[in-house]
Amino acid sequence: MKTFTLKDESILMSTVPVRAPLIAPAILLLVLAGCAGGGAGGEGASIDAGATDSLQGESPVEGISAEEIKFGQYDINMYPLNKVVCDPFGGGQQQPTSSQGVKGTLFYRTAIHPRWYEVAKYINLGFQSSQEIFMSQLNLPTRKFELGFSTPTGDKIKDDDGNVLIEYFGMRFQTVIKLAEGQEAGMYQLALLSDDGTVMRIRDENGVWKTIINNDGDHPTKMGCASEAIYMSPEREYLSEIDYYQGPRYHISLVAMWRKVDDNTPAEVECGKSGNNYFFNENTSLPRAPYNGLLSRGWTALVPANYALAQQAVFNPCKEGTAPVISNLDINEFGPTYAFVYWETDIPASSQVYSLNLSNGESKLTTSDNVLRTRHLLPITDLTPGTLYEFRAVSYSDDYGHAVSESLTFRMPQ
Repeated sequence: MKTFTLKDESILMSTVPVRAPLIAPAILLLVLAGCAGGGAGGEGASIDAGATDSLQGESPVEGISAEEIKFGQYDINMYPLNKVVCDPFGGGQQQPTSSQGVKGTLFYRTAIHPRWYEVAKYINLGFQSSQEIFMSQLNLPTRKFELGFSTPTGDKIKDDDGNVLIEYFGMRFQTVIKLAEGQEAGMYQLALLSDDGTVMRIRDENGVWKTIINNDGDHPTKMGCASEAIYMSPEREYLSEIDYYQGPRYHISLVAMWRKVDDNTPAEVECGKSGNNYFFNENTSLPRAPYNGLLSRGWTALVPANYALAQQAVFNPCKEGTAPVISNLDINEFGPTYAFVYWETDIPASSQVYSLNLSNGESKLTTSDNVLRTRHLLPITDLTPGTLYEFRAVSYSDDYGHAVSESLTFRMPQ
């Protein structure tokens, strides 16, 4: 057993070298009290999960007093990394800022549900996923959707039969539509190109929700145009909801567009037209003549700066930041039902541990204390003896750049 000196109980400190961080005080007391099997990792060692509540995120940082502890500016527990999906449809999306973006809620049909042909059925009757979806913009030309929804930890959203979810799902996107810097005030007509159905609502100046685009139903990529134009200015923005559903596999699309209009603007000839290979090449997603024609007539896809998060979203967890570099990942101490995971980062970062039970697929993410450190030691409790686990270190820098380590596979002792 290692011997350690506790210098300050306000933050865990060690007199041992960095590669041998100390065992937490609660565990040390249990071992010294005569837990069967002796040292950490020995047979019969046990841990009280309640005794480690205050140890979450503790780190052996020598010579730092409690007064010098610095907390990250973001609460990383708000959007757990295994519950967030960033731009699931791909396509080279631009990184948003912390206040930009579109927040989506995912619903899907289960085995007990019939086939649905309108988006409201998915939203009102479907099963709501616990994962939260964030998009930088709604600009998804026609493409195949085969990989499903993945979190940064590698978790996939699956249906009731255990299949990766790639069809029969609905999404409610919430955002604030606004002008980007340099865009002119005036009347704008919105449109949605989508496969399958979409419905868009805005909240007007009187607080009343109005449906302005109804592009619902099963169809290949189809252009649904707003029934009325809205006034946009730097001071005028609109809280918006865009409901979208994907019916049978494989093709998807969702492109939000607008154009500046006046009383002399002619009606758009492409409104209501559709086809998987009409606006975009269905294999390469490259624009075809009808889409290029829209651009020549003043239509443009909304850019990330046109989307602001609604107030309840707080911030966009898919924002770009300075990612820490993780090194020296190790299992430091362990017993049949617990393990201490240790690692280092090149810059101060807050910390969590992702664990995956490889026998039943259950995953967990520890709660962070949001303290910025360069050496990290976290207890993982309530593990199953004799079970093979995968552990990954998760670290966030102060500007919310994050890193996930490679996996460390470890079988708990009996």
